[in-house]
This record gives sequence, structure tokens and C-alpha cells, in this order.
Amino acid sequence: MAALRRGRKTLLPPVCRAFAGRRCQLAPERGAERRDAAPRREKKEFIHSRLKAEGLGLRTESGQKATLNAEEMAGFYKEFLSKNFQKHMCYNREWYKRNFAITFFMGKVALERIRNKLRPKQKSSN
Repeated sequence: MAALRRGRKTLLPPVCRAFAGRRCQLAPERGAERRDAAPRREKKEFIHSRLKAEGLGLRTESGQKATLNAEEMAGFYKEFLSKNFQKHMCYNREWYKRNFAITFFMGKVALERIRNKLRPKQKSSN
């Protein structure tokens, strides 16, 4: 934590404390697993339903995995993104807020460091 210095006990604001711990580093990873699982599952279901509708199996005659062409997949992606637009916007908004808070506190620390360098040092009298 850049805001803490030896000999000086500084109370960090609640936002800064939230970003300083291990919790913040692990949260995006857990969220990414959940976010990545839904599109993969929906994509697989979409492909299976389309292949079934066309009367094709999951494998071709040569044993390779059957796939859809780019135009059919583009329809899936358009539908998926429009369906989840609000969720993506909320996620992006939250990350912008977090990044702004982190940048704000980093700027505060940088300004404090500059101020301390420019401040004349007091001589200790014995």
C-alpha cells in the first residue's frame, strides 16, 4: 500500500481498502469463469439446435465435429449481445468506476510524495 509509510499511521478511505486486499484480485477471475461459461453453453446449445433443425448430426461422415458457417454464427452473436446488452453495460460501468477510484488514489499518493519532496526538511534539535 503506497499510502502507508513507516512511522506514520494513515487511515485509508474505505474504497482504497477494498482495492488493497486479495479479495479484489480474485473477484474478477471468479466473475470471468461465470461470464465465460454462459456464452459457451448458449453457443453449444445454438449449434446443436441448428444442426438438428438442418437434419445433421454432431459429427460429419469423416468423424470431424460439425460446425456452422460464419453467417449463422453471426446471427447467434448478434442475438447474444443484444440480449445481454444491459449486463455488459453494467459490468463496464462498474469497472470504469473502480479504475477511476484506483487512479484517483494513485494520483493522491503521487501528489503527496511530490509535496513531501518539495517541503524543506526540518532539522531536529537536541
